[in-house]
Amino acid sequence: MTTTTPPNLSRSARDSGLVIISITGQLDTAGTQAIEPAFKAALPDRTVRAIVELSGVPFLTSAALAMFIVNAQAMHRAGGKFCLAAPQKVVADIFVQAGFTSAFPIYDTLDKAIEEMEEDIPSPPRFFSRFFTRRR
Repeated sequence: MTTTTPPNLSRSARDSGLVIISITGQLDTAGTQAIEPAFKAALPDRTVRAIVELSGVPFLTSAALAMFIVNAQAMHRAGGKFCLAAPQKVVADIFVQAGFTSAFPIYDTLDKAIEEMEEDIPSPPRFFSRFFTRRR
């Protein structure tokens, strides 16, 4: 019997408010069950824009697919946006075969996902700028 290292999750946020969650390790049924609480905790605000970076995930099962689709739907309902980035070919093929490519965007690279997701983030209102400009 072989044992696998449980998956790992890290979360970061950019100045734009974009949340990036990076997952490494196998997302088989046990791995998904182990990481799901941390995944939910990493997205407490469903109104944000979030990227899940998967370059370190060599394999996933239907349990992981369910985790992603449930969270993507919850974010969509709340006004947030969810996408995946940099999946390995095997993982990308699983999303295609499952028909999930219409549920959320999947980008080939993290940089492309960041570019696309930040492009949609609204700029702060210009209303306040007139109060904070220095008069000469």
